Amino acid sequence: LSSSCVSRYWWAGRYSIEPLQSSEGAPICKKGGLLLYRWKVRKDTRPRGAGARNRGCETEAEEGEEEWRVSEEVFARHIANGSPHVAKLCRAGCLRSGSTWIEITRELREPREVVITFS
Repeated sequence: LSSSCVSRYWWAGRYSIEPLQSSEGAPICKKGGLLLYRWKVRKDTRPRGAGARNRGCETEAEEGEEEWRVSEEVFARHIANGSPHVAKLCRAGCLRSGSTWIEITRELREPREVVITFS
């Protein structure tokens, strides 16, 4: 992943496929402590305060539709179980369908133009 501008973001870099790990039928890719993975949208039904950080990365995708996300490795168990978790970068739709992602910071949801290169 890289930025379409010259900036070097925390999520930029080369992700490698993790053997024997998958999410929603697609391999999980890893760079350091970050995971890039496919996710099927699930509504977080917990009370507003309990699920606020998880809902920060909601995209326009409807329940059951595909998203791609970047999260910290500490959420691998949640990813594997299909339970709500925090994501720091996300986009609705398939990985190759567009370049606009949403980066979640403590205060903001900022659009990012992400370039995906496969090698």
